[in-house]
Amino acid sequence: MQSSSHTGASTESFSALPAVASPSSGFISYANFNLVIVDDADVHIGDRVLFGPNVTITTAGHPVEPALRADGSQYSVPVNIEDDVWIGGNAVVMPGVTIGEGSVIGAGSVVTRDIPSRVVAVGIPCRVARPVGPEDQAFRFRRPGRAGRQS
Repeated sequence: MQSSSHTGASTESFSALPAVASPSSGFISYANFNLVIVDDADVHIGDRVLFGPNVTITTAGHPVEPALRADGSQYSVPVNIEDDVWIGGNAVVMPGVTIGEGSVIGAGSVVTRDIPSRVVAVGIPCRVARPVGPEDQAFRFRRPGRAGRQS
């Protein structure tokens, strides 16, 4: 784990750790390489959360108005990731977001708003694509463009 500080911001990067636990999280069953957590505010990570490679969770941001940024102003808002969430590689979770229990965030998504429980959400900005349902128990992997067919 690496820590650094720049203007009060703290980042943590976990590299290829099969199991990670910290005082502010539950049991993380897998954190792939380059998990970055900018934790100027609380980040709650539930149990059995999976992180793909290069995931960023940030609690800090800056005002949009340039005059408000001129003095270095920033804000920090907590992030909440509930139990059994899977966040795909290269996803970014923005300040103030809650990701509900059992949800999947697609690779490359930028999560700018709350995601409800037990859904698959994808895109920039990240939006709900469908619920996690009984059909998901029959499949472990789906090739792109082959929905409904087991590989």
